[in-house]
Amino acid sequence: MKNIEKNLWLILFPRIVLGLFIVLNIIAILSYSGGTFHNSLNPGYSFTRNFLSDLGRTVSFSGEVNFLSAQLFNMSLFQKMDNSYWSLSAAFLVPWEDYLL
Repeated sequence: MKNIEKNLWLILFPRIVLGLFIVLNIIAILSYSGGTFHNSLNPGYSFTRNFLSDLGRTVSFSGEVNFLSAQLFNMSLFQKMDNSYWSLSAAFLVPWEDYLL
């Protein structure tokens, strides 16, 4: 139990990264240029008609430049991937007996 208290960042850091992931994706959704695969005139992002990966496109389906939304979406994915790597690698440094209650 004492090692968990020393490694509290293994709990806090993923929570912070998840919060940043959500915030960056919300901002990316709000700045999406518009358009769907079936309707290029659709304004903005639609949860029911767009895929989440559409935010990562540099040119939206409406033909407009989607640079800000793509940058925010890709930053959120990379920081989540980086967090997963460091959290998993650090978790294996802590003896498994410390995770037992």
